[in-house]
Amino acid sequence: MAFQEADTPGIMFPITKYTIQIRSVKEIPIWIKNAFYLASTGRPGPVVVDIPRDVQLEKVEKVEWPERPYVPGYREFRTNLDREKLRRAAEIMAEAERPVILAGTGVVVVKCHGRSAQASRNANSAHSFHIAWQIRYTTRSSTLL
Repeated sequence: MAFQEADTPGIMFPITKYTIQIRSVKEIPIWIKNAFYLASTGRPGPVVVDIPRDVQLEKVEKVEWPERPYVPGYREFRTNLDREKLRRAAEIMAEAERPVILAGTGVVVVKCHGRSAQASRNANSAHSFHIAWQIRYTTRSSTLL
């Protein structure tokens, strides 16, 4: 293990989606590939690739970039939509006197925040509802509180 002034992986682990410490210069290509894959699939999030000083100083003859990422045990999150449950939820919302939706980061991730905010502002709608946002998110086009 290389000399580190701080335990970077230990510090970053609880606040990132994935943290890896490279142990050999040969691992760099696969973990850079994996980092971009992990950061952009499922729920997007930061990935830390810690490259200690001794690994940075290793000599390398040839760099071989992998064609695809390989992260043992990682499964990309996929939503399985149950249309019957969605239909029932819509019925419940339509029957409610004062319906409220509690929206979180997932609404932003799937890029529905603009439409959701617009729908909640539509007072003329027969099925108007309020949205309570769990997050504060700002884009160039809109601000959601």
